[in-house]
Amino acid sequence: MRILLLLLLLTGCSSMRMRGQEARLVSGDKVENLRITAQKDRLLSEDNYHAVDVYLRNLNSHWLRVKNIEILSVQGSPSFQVILGEDLKTWAKSKNLDFDLKEEESETPKKVNFSQHRSKLFLYTEEAHLYRPFSIPSGLQTQRWILFQTAPNERVNSFLLKIVFIDSTSQIYEVPLERVIR
Repeated sequence: MRILLLLLLLTGCSSMRMRGQEARLVSGDKVENLRITAQKDRLLSEDNYHAVDVYLRNLNSHWLRVKNIEILSVQGSPSFQVILGEDLKTWAKSKNLDFDLKEEESETPKKVNFSQHRSKLFLYTEEAHLYRPFSIPSGLQTQRWILFQTAPNERVNSFLLKIVFIDSTSQIYEVPLERVIR
């Protein structure tokens, strides 16, 4: 019995964990118990492309339904763009080609394997994009992604995210960005 209780306690504590630093509510109608974090994906980010994983945890007893999300600004990149639609598919194909060429160019004894990069790229579907409507089950979290293009040498330090729920309530969060170390 004690072991079962301890397992339940540990499971509850671990389920509260999230990757990255928690976002700060800047303005809007507050949705209690919504946590947002983000991390830059090192495997797919280079030069002026920044692939970002965004995590949203719903600590409520009811589902949260997101109608839409918009990135309002990016600290460190005043001229940022969010890559969408067909451009996302083109970027993914170009990244795969880039991985192929890098594998071919690497020396045989020290051949570089980009399978981890490709498997991560495979998860970046249009349906899982941050700008698509989605739901967050009660007590759980979901992962979405977004691709920023910036001018060369600009960094994405944080971004302002506006989230609108199906009931038209909205909030703006400042989301700090941590780089994933893989």
